[in-house]
Amino acid sequence: MARSETVGAQLGDARLSQRLEQIVESLARKPGESLPDAMGSEAALEATYRFLGNEKVSPEAILAPHAERTRARCVAAGRALVIFDTSELRYSGERDELGYLTNEKSRGLYAHVGLAVNPVTSEPLGVLRCETWVRRGPKKSRKQATGAADSEALRWHRGVEAVFAVLPEAICVMDREADIFTLVAQMQARRQNFIIRAAQNRVTPEGLMWDLLDDAELVTTREVELPERKARKRQSAKRLHPPRSAHTATLELRARRITLKSPNASKNRNSKRKATVTKLHLVHVIERDPPEGDSPVEWVLLTSLPISTKRDMDFIVDAYRARWAIEEFFKALKSGCAIEKRQLEGLHSITNALAVSLPIAWLLLRLRHLSRDDPDRPAGTLISPTMLTCLRVLLIENKRTPLPARPTCRQLTWGIAGLGGHITNNGEPGLIVLGRGLARLIAAADVVSAMKRAAEL
Repeated sequence: MARSETVGAQLGDARLSQRLEQIVESLARKPGESLPDAMGSEAALEATYRFLGNEKVSPEAILAPHAERTRARCVAAGRALVIFDTSELRYSGERDELGYLTNEKSRGLYAHVGLAVNPVTSEPLGVLRCETWVRRGPKKSRKQATGAADSEALRWHRGVEAVFAVLPEAICVMDREADIFTLVAQMQARRQNFIIRAAQNRVTPEGLMWDLLDDAELVTTREVELPERKARKRQSAKRLHPPRSAHTATLELRARRITLKSPNASKNRNSKRKATVTKLHLVHVIERDPPEGDSPVEWVLLTSLPISTKRDMDFIVDAYRARWAIEEFFKALKSGCAIEKRQLEGLHSITNALAVSLPIAWLLLRLRHLSRDDPDRPAGTLISPTMLTCLRVLLIENKRTPLPARPTCRQLTWGIAGLGGHITNNGEPGLIVLGRGLARLIAAADVVSAMKRAAEL
């Protein structure tokens, strides 16, 4: 499963490629365990440390086979969303070469990930891109203009350009941090599709953008189920993501065409330099009659996609709502794969370990998604025949509900979670218990495969 996502990595040495497959297989067996526990022996652990610290091994080369398989899955799906977001990876203790995080007392690095998702089924298809960086020096010295060559803001530009090179038809979905005029203008210029949540009250020939919302045409109304959102600890997070109750929300979807002017249009009114403009579509999503005490849902989305029909608008809203998949992906990476608990010293080793863990986190997320969102889908092709046989035997031995002859995705996922100790009455299985069950299943399948090979000798 996870190992197949790394086959074909070009590391310049067949022994390194073979070691990568062995490391991924060991980590997939015990995704939430420490490296010493996951590797199983001192020799394997030492070999893992040497591999991750090897200067000839790069995160890009490790991830390349998975990214190519992800691209193939996107092509097979016919259309794909690529959701971009950034997450902090926080490490305790003294680590070489790590930088500052939002909390100045913490050390770690940032990971900017592009996760591909099927727009129809919301199934995670894999990771197309991951860029990492660290922040150096005092906070004031890190503030840089968007146009600076080493500006953090340019990660959005690099990410969407890389996606366009391999999947020009993909739709890039980004949150408020990606509301950058040059990013929007460049994507429009190369006819790359996108959905970006607006964060700034930009200048248009008709006035400021927020003032145009009331003139947007009502295209359709729809109901969506909103989950509960608990209060955040940080004040900035509370302002951006206020708490709310779980409820059915009635949303009005309004749209209009707009022309945006470059930011210097408002700052240099007397300048002879002509302002850059870009034409695109604005979608205003607003909740009507929210529950008492809840702030209404309100999104202002900038997009290149058509807005004429109810179907157009529903697709845009659903595509933006699919952005939540990347939040769940980061949870899988941190809790399911325990990436922040890896006892590695140098930045090179840490970023290589991250690249190894990305396909495993995707696998955990995909299993859970299929169990929840496509529970009746036949699961016969998700795991190998050997693993399926092992799962049947292990479930019977552990006095768990046996699998039917043709299990569904839900039955398969719950069976794997059962091996990890999941209790049915506790509801949907979480990423940690799913990771434990997957570890037991892979280990059992490896034993069976080894016995088959021995019998053939």
